[in-house]
Amino acid sequence: IDGASDASRRRPVEIAPDSEEREGVDEIDPAIALIADKPQWPRGYAYFLMTESNPIRKCAYWILTVDLHGLDAAAREQKKANESRQLAESEMASSRFSTSGTPHHVPPAHFAPDAPLIFDNFILVCILLNTVSMMIDGPLQDATSGSVVAFVREADNVFAMIFIFEMLVKLLAYPLVWGKNAYLWSAGCGWNWLDAIVVAVSVIHFITPDGPGFLKTLRILRALRPLRVINRNKNLKIVIETTFKSMQALGWLLVVFLLFLLIFALMLLMFLKGQLEVCDIDSIAFLRDAGQDFTAPLCLAGSFAEQRDRVISGEGVVASGTWNATAGTWEGAGCAPGLTAWQRPSADTPICIAACDPFDSGESRSPSFCPRRYVTMEELPSMCGAPLPPGDPGLIGEAFVSEMQRSYVVPCGGSTAESALAETMDGDFYDDLSPAAAVSCRQAFCPEETSKVKAAACEEDCKIHPYFCADVCKGCDSHSTCSGACLSCRSECRAACECDFCRPVSKDAALCHEQGGQWTAVVSQNFDNVFNAMLTLLEISTTEGWVDVMYAAADSVDVYVQPLRDTNFLFYAPLFVVWIFLSFMFLLNLGVGVIVDKFMSMRMSGQELFLTEAQKKWKMSRKNLYGRALVYNLENLHRLPPNRRRIYDIVESPLFDNFIMTCIVLNTIIMCMKVFPEPTRIWEEVFGSFNYAFAAIYTAEAMLKLLAYRFNYFRSSWNCFDLFCVAATFAGLALQFGFPDGPNVGPIMSVLRIFRVARLFRLLKVLKELNRLFLALLLSVPKLVNVVGILLLLLVLYSILGVQLFATAKASETLNEHGNFQDFWRAFTTLFRASTGEAWNQIMHDLGKDEVDFFREGTWCAPADLYDWQSAHGYEILQSKCLIEHPSSCVQTLWGWNILPQLYWVGYILIVGQVVMNLVISVILDGYEEVKEDATQSFEVCKRLWPKYDPDLRMSLPMKEALKFIWEATKQVVAQDGAMDCPDDLTKIPMKFAKAMDLFATGQNGKVHFKVAVRQVLRFVAVLEHPDKPDIVKELNETDNYLSRREAKRLRALEGKAHFNDGKRSNSEEAVQEDITARIAAMKVQKVYRARQAARQANEKESQASRREGRQASQGSEGRLSNDRRSKRESGRGQGSGFPAQEEPEHVVMTPPVAG
Repeated sequence: IDGASDASRRRPVEIAPDSEEREGVDEIDPAIALIADKPQWPRGYAYFLMTESNPIRKCAYWILTVDLHGLDAAAREQKKANESRQLAESEMASSRFSTSGTPHHVPPAHFAPDAPLIFDNFILVCILLNTVSMMIDGPLQDATSGSVVAFVREADNVFAMIFIFEMLVKLLAYPLVWGKNAYLWSAGCGWNWLDAIVVAVSVIHFITPDGPGFLKTLRILRALRPLRVINRNKNLKIVIETTFKSMQALGWLLVVFLLFLLIFALMLLMFLKGQLEVCDIDSIAFLRDAGQDFTAPLCLAGSFAEQRDRVISGEGVVASGTWNATAGTWEGAGCAPGLTAWQRPSADTPICIAACDPFDSGESRSPSFCPRRYVTMEELPSMCGAPLPPGDPGLIGEAFVSEMQRSYVVPCGGSTAESALAETMDGDFYDDLSPAAAVSCRQAFCPEETSKVKAAACEEDCKIHPYFCADVCKGCDSHSTCSGACLSCRSECRAACECDFCRPVSKDAALCHEQGGQWTAVVSQNFDNVFNAMLTLLEISTTEGWVDVMYAAADSVDVYVQPLRDTNFLFYAPLFVVWIFLSFMFLLNLGVGVIVDKFMSMRMSGQELFLTEAQKKWKMSRKNLYGRALVYNLENLHRLPPNRRRIYDIVESPLFDNFIMTCIVLNTIIMCMKVFPEPTRIWEEVFGSFNYAFAAIYTAEAMLKLLAYRFNYFRSSWNCFDLFCVAATFAGLALQFGFPDGPNVGPIMSVLRIFRVARLFRLLKVLKELNRLFLALLLSVPKLVNVVGILLLLLVLYSILGVQLFATAKASETLNEHGNFQDFWRAFTTLFRASTGEAWNQIMHDLGKDEVDFFREGTWCAPADLYDWQSAHGYEILQSKCLIEHPSSCVQTLWGWNILPQLYWVGYILIVGQVVMNLVISVILDGYEEVKEDATQSFEVCKRLWPKYDPDLRMSLPMKEALKFIWEATKQVVAQDGAMDCPDDLTKIPMKFAKAMDLFATGQNGKVHFKVAVRQVLRFVAVLEHPDKPDIVKELNETDNYLSRREAKRLRALEGKAHFNDGKRSNSEEAVQEDITARIAAMKVQKVYRARQAARQANEKESQASRREGRQASQGSEGRLSNDRRSKRESGRGQGSGFPAQEEPEHVVMTPPVAG
C-alpha cells in the first residue's frame, strides 16, 4: 500500500466473486477504499504537520523538481511514457531481417536527456562559488574593509543562508524520517546528512559568532561543502559509490589490520617504552664508560634563588670536574667557595629537572619567581625583533616565554646517604637534614606540606618503582634494613613524586643533564603508550621513516640509558621487517586487490555482464575496424603521377622505415653521450655535426612524405608529430644562428631538443608489447577523469580544511617554507606531495607539538584561543606584532588534547593515499585488460595481405578475389594448417561458413569493400575459434542486443559510415546489397536439383530402353510371354509395393542428403 502511487490508491476496488455471484456486485466507494491507505501520522508528514496534499508542500516540491522547460517530475514521467510507447510502435514497424537470416536488431532510440533542474543547478553553482571563496579566504589574509577577502567573508554568510533555505525547502517537500523519500532515512540519505551537518554548522555560527574555542573548531566543517558537488555529478557519484561498495570488504580487512596493529603495538610498548631517547652530546661520562655506579659530583649554590641566578647568567649546573674520554677517568678540582658539593648516592637515584608550569595563569601554587601566563593578545610577545617600550603589555609575554624556556637541574629533595640515615620522623613527614635541601626542587616549588594521602601513595610508589632505586635497594624490606644510599634514593623519589614541578631522571639521562646536555627523543615517533605505538606502526606501514625507527630500536638499551649502536639489531631488525611485510606488502596491497576486484566486478555488472567472450571480442574487433579514420596513407594509387608513385613506394618500403628507425636510435644514443665538462674541445662540435645530419635526414623524410601523401599526411598523428619535431629543430637553429649575440637562448634550445628524444615513441609502431602498454595508458586517460576529479575534490577539501586548521601554526623542522598551510596553494602543494608519502608523518609530528615542546626547543607558540584573526581588532594586533607575517600559533586542541593533526593526516593518508590512489591503479588495470584482449591482430593481418590482391589500393575487389582474400586472411589469423582452403566453387563452402557470410557488394560490378571483407574475416575467425559452438553466428548477431543503448548506437553509426566505399558513395554508382548466404544456399539447392534432374533423365532413358526391349520380346513365343508375366508378378509381390522394380534406382538417386 505504501509503495502504490496516488493514482492506484484512488482506483476503485473491485471484488471478484464466484461466477454465479458476479451479478449485482457494485464497486466499493473510493472514499471508503482510501481509509485504509491514508498514511498515519507522523508517516509522510513534513514538520510533523503538513500532509502530501498541503499546498505549501506541493509548491516546495515544484521548486525542487522544475526544469528549464518548465516541467516538473510528474510531467517528465508522462513524457517518458509517451516516448516509450512511440518507440515500441516504431520498432514494430521497422523490424526487418539481416543478411544472415536473423532478425536485425534495431538499437533503442536515444531519449532526449532531461533538461537541467533549475533549483538543483542553482545550488550547484552556489557550492562551486562558495568553494572558490573558501579557497581565497584564510586566517592570514587581510580582511580589512574593501578588500577581496572581506567581500568573500560576507559572501560566505550569503551562501550559508542559501543553503539553509535549501534545507528548509527540502524538509517541506519531503518528510523528515518516516515516509517515502524521507530526508534523513531513505535511499541515498547520506548526502542529506552531509547537507544537514554543514547547515547546522552555519546556524551555530550565526547564533554564536563569538562562541568558545570548541565552537570555533566546529566551524571548520564548512570545508565539507565541496563534497556536495559529488551528489550532483553522476560520474563522480559512481566513483564514490564504487568506493563505498568496497567498504564492506575493506572493513573486514581493516579489522584484521587493526588486530595485527594492536598485537605489534602491545609487544613494542612492552619492549621499547621510554627507550627511544638520547643525550644530545656524546663527549660526557656515561655509565658504560665510567662504571655502572658512577654519579657526577655537583656544585650547588646555597639557595634556589642563587642557583636560579646562576642559570640565568648561563652557568647553570657546575659539575666539579670533567670526563677525560682518553684516560677514562673523572677529573675534578672540587667546588669553588660559596658552593655546596652534592652527589647522588647511586646511579638509579633520580635528579630533577625543575621548571615553572606553562599553563599556570597565576591562580595555582606556583612559586613567586614564575611569571603569570599571557591571557590577552596584547600580552603576546612580538616577532618583529625590535625591543618593546616600557609598559608595553607584550613585556609580560616576553617574561613568561623567557622563564618557560628555562629549566633547573637540581636535587629532588637534596638528601644524601648520611642525612637519610639521620632523618627523624615528624608525624608522617620526613625532614631532610642535608644542606642541599635548600636548593632542592621540592623546597623551591612545593615548600608547603604534602597531604598525607599523597605522601603515602608516593612512599609506596617509590618502593616498587621500576627505574628509580631498583638496584640500590635490592634486599631492602624495611627502614631498618635499608642502607643510607637506598633511603636517600627513596627520599629523592618521594620528593619528585610530591611536587608536580619536578621531572625526575636517572642513570645516563641524569648524567646527561648534570654535565650540561639535554635528554631528547631519537626520532619523532615513540612507543610510550599504546596510542603512540599504534600511530608509529601505522606511519611505518606506509614506508615513511620505518628505517629510522628500526635503527633507533636496534640501538636502544634501556630506559634512561644512552643508546648503543646495534645492541639489539638481531631482534628488532627482523621484527620490523616482518611488520613491513605484513602491513605494507600484504595487508595494504590486499586492500589494493579488494578495491581493484570490486571495481572490475562493477565494471562487468552492467549489460556487458551478459556478453560471452566471443561477443566481447566481436565488439572490440568491430570498434577497432570501423573506428579507424585512415587505413592506408594513400588509396587509388593508379591515379597517381609516375614520380609521385615512385616517391610513395620509397617512403612505404620497409627499408626506408627501418633506416629512419635506425637514425632515431643513433640520434638518441649520441644525445646521451653529452657530458659536462667536455673531454675535448671538439667534443661538442662533433656531436653538433651529427645533430645537423640527423636534422637533415628527418627533414628529407618529412618532405618526401609530404610530396607523396599531400593532405593525407596530416591525417596521421605520427606524421604530425614528426613535422612538429622538424619544425622545432628548425626553430632552434634559427634562434641559434639568427641571434648569435642576442639574448641567451640556451634554455629554449634545450626544450626544443627534447622533441628529438620524443621520436623514440615511433618505436611503438614496431615493438608490439610496448605499444600495448602505451595503448593501455592512453585508454586509461579518459577513464581517469572521474577518479582524478574525486582526487582533486578531496585535495581541495583537505587544503581548505588544512588552511583553516593549521595556517597560523608555528613553523618547525619539516613544517617550513617548503611545506605549510599558510594559504590554499601552498596547502594544495603540500598535500599533493604527501599523497606520494613524502614526509607526511614529520609534518604531522610538527603540528602535534604543544607549548611545552616548543619551550624545550627554545622557542614558543601562542595559544590558539589568543590567535583571534577573525575579528578586525584581533587581526590588527597580530599584524602589529608581526604574527601574521611570522605565524606562531599552537594548534587548536580538543578538550586539552592535541589530536587534530593525527586525525587530519591519518584520514588523508587512508582516503587519498590508499583508497583513491588504488582506484587509479584499478582504472589502469582495467585499461590494460582491454588492451590485452588484442582486437588488432586480425586487422593488421588483413591490412598487410590486402595489397597482394589490390596493388593499387582501390579498396575494393571483385567477389571472387574478395573470397580468395578472405580465405587466405582467415587462415593466417587462425594459424591452423588446413583450417581453410580456398574453394573454387561456392557450392563447396561448408554451411557453417555460409551461415557466417555477411558480405556487401557495392556498385553494378558487385565489388566488395576492404572493411566489408575484413568484417567477414572476423566472422570466420570467430567460427574457427569456437568449433564447439554450433550457434556462434547467432551469438555474434545478437551482440548488439546486450550492449548499452549509447554504445550500440555509436557502433552502428560507425558501421553505417564505413560501409559502401567507407561512407563515400558515388552519385553515379548504385549500391547493391546481395545476400551471399542466400546465394550460396540457392546454388547448393540448384546443384542438388540439377543432380536429381540428371538422375531422373537417366532413369527415364533407361526405362524407355527397357520398354523397347519389352516390345521386341512380345513378338516371341506365348510360353515365354507367360513366364515373363509370371516373373513380373512375383517380382512385384517381392517388392511389397505397386511400383515396378526397375524404378528403385531412381528412388535411390533422387533422395541425396542436402548439405546443412
